Amino acid sequence: MKNLSKASLFGWSFAETFLMMGVSYALLLSWYPDLYFQVFDLETKFSLLVLMAILVGPVLSLIIFKKQQIQLVNDLTVIALIKYIAIFLALFLFYSQRPLLLVFAVDRFVVVQAHQVPKNTIPPNVVALMVSSKEPPLVAARLFDSANLEVMMEVLSGAPDIEFRPSQYELIKYQTKQIAEESKKWLTAGREAWMMENTEWNSRHEAVMPLPLVYGNDKHGVALINVMTSSIEGFIDVNPW
Repeated sequence: MKNLSKASLFGWSFAETFLMMGVSYALLLSWYPDLYFQVFDLETKFSLLVLMAILVGPVLSLIIFKKQQIQLVNDLTVIALIKYIAIFLALFLFYSQRPLLLVFAVDRFVVVQAHQVPKNTIPPNVVALMVSSKEPPLVAARLFDSANLEVMMEVLSGAPDIEFRPSQYELIKYQTKQIAEESKKWLTAGREAWMMENTEWNSRHEAVMPLPLVYGNDKHGVALINVMTSSIEGFIDVNPW
């Protein structure tokens, strides 16, 4: 520390920040795989995280640089703690809101995030899919029994709907026909013409079906679902309604 200059301090701090951001980026890619990185706009959010880390790390270290070594060490320690805490809290937020499942519910797909359902309530067969899949697996939510008026009244009063009730989950194969029917209903002539002109989707690809997608804080888009591979193959950032 005795011969530490502003340039070397900035260099060490920048290298440390760069390494931390590299690890953080790898974690985000594992928590938000493939299209989910785009759906949740992680590129913008990660850029803000990098900007924060650089400002709190290298830039702030330069601003407080002083020749009194003891005071400098104390200041750098405080800066490091602030930076580590901020990055940890950001990563914790990203992790707690990572997508767990893509649930078909009635006429749309809903991205169910980690904070929206307790993992210990998810059926074992769905958990097995989650463990074996590299991305959030597709499942379907069964409708409530029409005779169960009590549950329906609870939902109308603000209780979780079927997409957030793991007890209603079943394998997607049991509702493939329903998905196809709802996709045909949604795909009006106008929407089909727009999709053909503005996206890579083609109506000849019968296995790939467009349907509304709900994610995040009541955000919407269009998902291209491949029912043969039970995966999401595309995302279109437009209002589906």
